[in-house]
Amino acid sequence: KRAARWGAPPPPQASRRRATLPAERSWQAPANADGKTAQARAWACDSERHAVLMKRFDEGSPEERWALAEQLQGFVLTLSRDKHGCRVMQKVIETTDAIMKASLASELEGRVVACLEHMHGNFVIQKCIEQLPENALGFIVKEIECQIEYLASHSYGCRAVQRLLERCPPSMLEGILQRLLACVDKLAQDPFGNNVVRHILQHGGKEEKRRVIKTMSSKVVAYATNKSSSLVLERCLDAATFGKHAAALEEERATLVRAILGKEEQGLKECALNQIMFDKFGNYLAQHIMTCSRGEERELLQQRLRAAESQLRCTRSGKHILAAARREFGALAGTPSAAGASAGVASACM
Repeated sequence: KRAARWGAPPPPQASRRRATLPAERSWQAPANADGKTAQARAWACDSERHAVLMKRFDEGSPEERWALAEQLQGFVLTLSRDKHGCRVMQKVIETTDAIMKASLASELEGRVVACLEHMHGNFVIQKCIEQLPENALGFIVKEIECQIEYLASHSYGCRAVQRLLERCPPSMLEGILQRLLACVDKLAQDPFGNNVVRHILQHGGKEEKRRVIKTMSSKVVAYATNKSSSLVLERCLDAATFGKHAAALEEERATLVRAILGKEEQGLKECALNQIMFDKFGNYLAQHIMTCSRGEERELLQQRLRAAESQLRCTRSGKHILAAARREFGALAGTPSAAGASAGVASACM
């Protein structure tokens, strides 16, 4: 009545209907003259419709996937750099057959590094590495190898280098591995490069692991007190103690442990462990070495811990080290009684 009184037209009936989201609609893309769907490219970059397109790649027949993928040919680079298009491209590479995967990936030849520098494009390259046959990865390996030092320490590029180390045998990555091993010192201390070095220790061959461990044994204090390289040292201990090539790396393991513990005739203040234990990053290595030491090394480690116990009890990280020691060794031989320890700690922490 109010609308009629003031002469305002009534709202159209269509506006009262509930709007339906694209995901609720059935896939009824119109066909073009060639009988192929015409909307795949447009939907790939749409904030809502791209999810419908991805669902069709998941649930559609091989013929339908091929027809949809054909509509994306020639636009792979553009879609890879789009927020939504990169998700579609990953799904296409994941669900189509080997021929279509290789055809689409070939459009990125010569642009691999540019994609790896991009916040969205790097995910498409990673998916290509994971899904393409090994014989189709040649151009990716070649382009990454040319700038491996830069990409290994790049926030996005390091991810693709890790995927290569996971997927490809060392023989296929010989050039990449040689360049990486030449700059282990720099990469180990890099916030992103350390992930690549740790991947070499996990997925590399025996010789690659040996070279990394030897490099890391040369400056244990500097590496152990750095946030990034301390993680690499822990992985070195794991690879040489429990890894696939542990038996062949026993000499390297012993050398690294001795570099941390110091010589038996050295006092606590003179050995590297003394500096490492009281560092906010190094204390984790001090805990980790307990499970990676053997025979006389364990006895020397317990001796070092007993000598530093009163100081360790005064710091939070030191208490964590002592707790780890109790779990690994039980009560340290020569540890004072609880009452005496409390009094000793009180005086030592003053």
